[in-house]
Amino acid sequence: MVRHYDPEQIPAVYSVFDDIPERKVRKGVYQKMFRGLNMTMSWVRIEPDMETRPHSHPWEQVVFVVEGTADFHIDGEQISVEEGDVFFIPPNVEHYEEPNSDEPCILMDIWQMREGFLDLTDYQTEFDVDESI
Repeated sequence: MVRHYDPEQIPAVYSVFDDIPERKVRKGVYQKMFRGLNMTMSWVRIEPDMETRPHSHPWEQVVFVVEGTADFHIDGEQISVEEGDVFFIPPNVEHYEEPNSDEPCILMDIWQMREGFLDLTDYQTEFDVDESI
């Protein structure tokens, strides 16, 4: 795992609005990533016309609803969430989200380090992403 960082670069502060690049995940789903040593944060914007994609993964996930409303389907159950709600998705449980209004929904996801997403945090100059170290 790549966990090397330059102590002289800490604390490094980034604006979610200005500094963190956004990527299109699929139709109607956009994401910004930020990492620490052992954890990752993601801001996800889901649009009313998003393509849903049921999935599961081996890490737990904490979701905070920053703005808007959505329906989450977790292990066959549906919950409706709104701004200010926070909830937990256990590891290896199938889940997906979908907006339930005509407005976008902004979510903040937190989970353990996802090495496959390191390239999405290249803007973070405090980390050495050279895997040969």
